[in-house]
Formats: sequence, structure tokens, C-alpha cells
Amino acid sequence: SFASSGPAHSFTSQMSSLSEEASARAKWAEAVQSQFSEMIAMALVHEPRPLRTTLHVALDYGVALPTETDLLFLADVALSLPTPIGWVYIDTSESTRHPFWFNEFTGTSRYEHPVDLLVRTLHKQLRSPPAEGAGKRQSAVGKGKRLALLFESLGRELR
Repeated sequence: SFASSGPAHSFTSQMSSLSEEASARAKWAEAVQSQFSEMIAMALVHEPRPLRTTLHVALDYGVALPTETDLLFLADVALSLPTPIGWVYIDTSESTRHPFWFNEFTGTSRYEHPVDLLVRTLHKQLRSPPAEGAGKRQSAVGKGKRLALLFESLGRELR
């Protein structure tokens, strides 16, 4: 009889591991999405937008379509979040300088919209695989803690 070791067992084990990773990633993405679902719904009620806008923004953030359709909500997050308090857009169309965002409280400036950092970081976190050797539950808990820390640190930076 065929022993439960060798290439067939290794392949089955790898497939099971990938399935667990995909499941953990999907659960975490669902948890993140639920954090923003009410805000996105309110934004869409007040200002509906065509699907192509969401798709275009998703592509700008690096969401790989069609393989990452579960992460499309990140584009809606980006389009729904208000500009953080203190940040103002400086239009420099009258000069040769590029337009930029300026924080009136901290005196800092950047070329990207202040919300971009949050969305790009969320995308990176949701795309990254769980730590090697981590169990399904440990991985989901670890990502939950990372998400909480991420929101906390981004909240401080965007103020």
C-alpha cells in the first residue's frame, strides 16, 4: 500500500496549508471590510458613483484584478473617507510646482492624499500571507492586533 509520505502527501499538505491561509486571509479581509461598511454605505447614499470609478481607484492602489476582487472595498474606503482634519489641498496650478497636501497643525506636507497611506497599508497587510509556521487562529489574531495597531498609528499620523 502507498504510505502517507512522499510527493503526494507533500502536495496535499501544501494545498491544505494554502487553503487555510486563503481562509484566514478572507476572514481578516471580511473583518476589515465590516469596520468600514457603514461609512461606505453612507458615502454611496449621499454621492453614488459608477463601478468604473471604484475599479479605476482599485487599480491605482495596486489591487490585482480579477484575483483580488475581495479587496475592491479598499477603493470604496479611499473614496469614502473624509480628508482628515487639518489637511488642506494646495493647488499650485498657477506655478510650476506640483499640487500637494499640507497639514495646518503639524506643518507637514505630502504629494499623496492623506488617506492614501491608510489604504496602501491596509492593502499590503491584507495581501501579505500569515507568518510561516503560524496556526490559523494565531495568524488571524496576529492580523487583528496588527490592524488595531495600524489604525492607531495612522490615526496619529493623519491628525
